[in-house]
Amino acid sequence: MYISKLTIQNFRCFQDFTVEFNEGLNVLIGSNNAGKTTVIKALEFLFKRTSTKTPTIDDFNKSLDVSNPPEITITATLKSSKTDTMDDKAIVASWLTKLETPWEAELTYKYFLPEQDQQLYLQECTELSTPKERWALLEKYLKRYVTRIYGGNIVNKNRAEPEYLDKIHCESLDALRDVESNMFTGKNALLKQLLVHFKDKGMQINESTDQNETANGDKFNQHAKLLVEDLIGRVNQKEFLEFAEKTGASVGGVPALDGNLQETDVLSTLRLIIKDQTGIEIPVINNGMGYNNLIYISLILSKFKMITSVEYGENAKTFPILLVEEPEAHLHPALQYNFLRFLKEEVESQSFSRQIFITTHSTQITSAVGLEPIICLEKEEGGEVYAKYPNRVFSESKEDQESKKYVERFLDATKSAMLFSKSVLLVEGMAELILLPVLAQKVSCDLDKHHVSLVRVDALTFKHFIKLYGAGVNTDRSKYALGKRVSCIIDSDPAKILKKKEKGKRSVFCK
Repeated sequence: MYISKLTIQNFRCFQDFTVEFNEGLNVLIGSNNAGKTTVIKALEFLFKRTSTKTPTIDDFNKSLDVSNPPEITITATLKSSKTDTMDDKAIVASWLTKLETPWEAELTYKYFLPEQDQQLYLQECTELSTPKERWALLEKYLKRYVTRIYGGNIVNKNRAEPEYLDKIHCESLDALRDVESNMFTGKNALLKQLLVHFKDKGMQINESTDQNETANGDKFNQHAKLLVEDLIGRVNQKEFLEFAEKTGASVGGVPALDGNLQETDVLSTLRLIIKDQTGIEIPVINNGMGYNNLIYISLILSKFKMITSVEYGENAKTFPILLVEEPEAHLHPALQYNFLRFLKEEVESQSFSRQIFITTHSTQITSAVGLEPIICLEKEEGGEVYAKYPNRVFSESKEDQESKKYVERFLDATKSAMLFSKSVLLVEGMAELILLPVLAQKVSCDLDKHHVSLVRVDALTFKHFIKLYGAGVNTDRSKYALGKRVSCIIDSDPAKILKKKEKGKRSVFCK
């Protein structure tokens, strides 16, 4: 099971937008304000309900006519896969919209004004003359708006069952994240949760887990009792509580000290440290932000392993999802590349997460994952946003597959820039790569300012790269192509011209 499609209506920059997802890893790229974060927030509204804030007036698409009370609608389509379990089928049983294999199910998030309040809204709205006044009215009515999540065909308006929604677990890492606070502070700090769960794991000898935990627990209680008694004995209780008798508080009973030390109390005092090659130890909060980001993500993946384990019984999660905005934050290029390669390999094996969604501006990341996971969000001049899928441009024909392999092989950090820019200049040699920016400046055209990527390709490989932009592909696949302006500049290598010569003479090359 995986999220195969997301439809967003009237939410932020999207008036009516649909994006299709891959079964494992999904990497969303695009220019600023193209809607990458909005896609992540839309997924949170559906799958991270308990910690997601209610929409505000600024979450409505600004092109809406609010003469009628607008609604925000987000619909996720869940589709079957080869790795489906019985738990997957049990979750979506009442959400199905297609019974044939591969089956499909839908979850719909709606933020709307209840029907009993709509008439009053319309009456007040008729007395207003300007859009600004109508938007002010909408903001006034937001306190009456309600949130619902429906399962199955939205026409039926069947509320999705909370017990099945809870089986889907979503963790998100914002672009502006404070990983130290998330790891160590709060009532349910991530580190403490994991320490409690993985305590006594891997210590089994010839006994069962329960027997080991009981024995270890008894041993801890014995030591804890001695520690508490020792601390109480070191306190001068007579002097400490001398005023209790003088104030008359002892009439209700003589106060004294007692206590009990739990394992969780001690686990709360544990902290992560970093040991370098010289043996020096430093607290993890003094570690570099980039490495702490990686440590935090590793702890989240351990949490996925914890919450899906059989030890949780019916409370175990079935479908964990990871949302990461800009994983390149604070990571140098080599770490970006290795980290994304790791995520790609792990999500394919589904050892911890069923699906991962990433937004990025990093060419290192796109070069690490190849074409298949990449989804490019492109904003047209009118403001409409479309999802493009460079991997789908290539058909199953031998020629297209060879082109795809060639592009992926050469999609290093430099050439990945062609996926991010507004326009692309494909050139053949080093001379063009050096001279064209200079020539552009001579005519007062700054290629960087206009977001033009200058990419060097080999003489006979233009045909592979231009397919990304819809040239030389089947008509039915051109809709997946990147909508960028592309120019190919070739040099004047000698061309082979066949001429009719006398017998025995060779064909010649003409310059």
